[in-house]
Amino acid sequence: MQAHARGESETREETMGPVFRSSRRQTPRRPRALLAWELGSRGNVAILLGVAAHLRAAGIECLAALADTRHDQHFLPLGIRTVQTVAWPAARGADVAWTQRPVFGLTDRLANHGLADPASLAGAIGHYEALFGLFKPDVVVCASAFGGLLAAQGRMPVVACGTAQELPPIVAGVPVLFRGPAAVPSWPFPDVLDAINQGLALAGRFPLEQLGSVLAAEEVMPFGPDAFDIFAPWRSAPCLPAYAPGGLASRDADASESSVCLDGRIAATPQVVAGLIRMDGPVRAGIPGLPERERRLLGEGGAVIGDAPAPLPQLLRRSRVLVHHGGPELAGACLAAGVPQVILAQADEGHLTGAYVRDRGLGAYQDVALATTGWLVDCVRHARSDEIATACRAFAPTAQAWYGDDPALLVARTAARLAGITADLGGR
Repeated sequence: MQAHARGESETREETMGPVFRSSRRQTPRRPRALLAWELGSRGNVAILLGVAAHLRAAGIECLAALADTRHDQHFLPLGIRTVQTVAWPAARGADVAWTQRPVFGLTDRLANHGLADPASLAGAIGHYEALFGLFKPDVVVCASAFGGLLAAQGRMPVVACGTAQELPPIVAGVPVLFRGPAAVPSWPFPDVLDAINQGLALAGRFPLEQLGSVLAAEEVMPFGPDAFDIFAPWRSAPCLPAYAPGGLASRDADASESSVCLDGRIAATPQVVAGLIRMDGPVRAGIPGLPERERRLLGEGGAVIGDAPAPLPQLLRRSRVLVHHGGPELAGACLAAGVPQVILAQADEGHLTGAYVRDRGLGAYQDVALATTGWLVDCVRHARSDEIATACRAFAPTAQAWYGDDPALLVARTAARLAGITADLGGR
């Protein structure tokens, strides 16, 4: 009878699964990391992907919460599931109760997107609390995910990583603006703090004592290069090394392609599309989200069109000139590889890197909305010249010095430590 009773009990456990099993029979689960991205460009996704690869190699289970799940394809080969995360009102094109204001710093950017809308912030925190309850992460890694930062604060360890401009230093309790601590924001600091605290109250959270606490985390880890860091005078420590997803490569001596890495929103600037059609070539373009009409026009003009840019080392090797939006990761990698650039800036970082490239005679730069067809065609032609190629090759050693230890590995090591993993993840 006793043997029968044991067998019946075991059968019931197998049927009921982990809900029935006692804790003494359970094996410890692997540590878990939630990876979050809400705002920004493909560069933020590349950062998270690099961190995720190292965490997975250390045996940490990951879940990626992404603003755009078209990037699923990059995480699935690593065995990482993805979910849709917060879509702030401005990002999803929803009707909002405020008008967009000029962006003079991080707080203006966040307020424009909706972080200073109490109902939106409370909804974002509720979204993350649901993810926390379902996935039960041991650590949260946020790349331009400020709703995730606020949701995780006080609940579990959180790491903030990203470019230097996304993670400004805190001076006198507020994030430094682009023009320094004495500058004036578009959205007054007290108004933003009050609105955020209203949202936190709706979500059942304690208020922030100061606006700079939006960036409160166990570790805040901005990536370099320092050459692109306008906040360097106010930082207490330098940024991490620059990041090159997949590694750097030198441009081939016979590189001939005019490469294009742009966002599908260029369809809203027909003069830019016309310029791409008329560029000196051969032209190879990776433009996610490009509408079918513009895709057809570019194809008829002779361009080879893809849904995504090629891997970075391949892109660097074959490009005689690279047309892109000026993300710091891609801009820095081009400078280190000796690749001339034409930057069509659509965000703050693109204006910063674009001016850096233009002022050193290493390419051209313009706001994407102001670029004309003739300007783009002429700039690409000039960037393909031997004069610019020589200048870029001469500058490459300076940019190569920006790179060192893999910053994604450094972030992964920090996240692993906070999740209770003490083993070395490897690397330099």
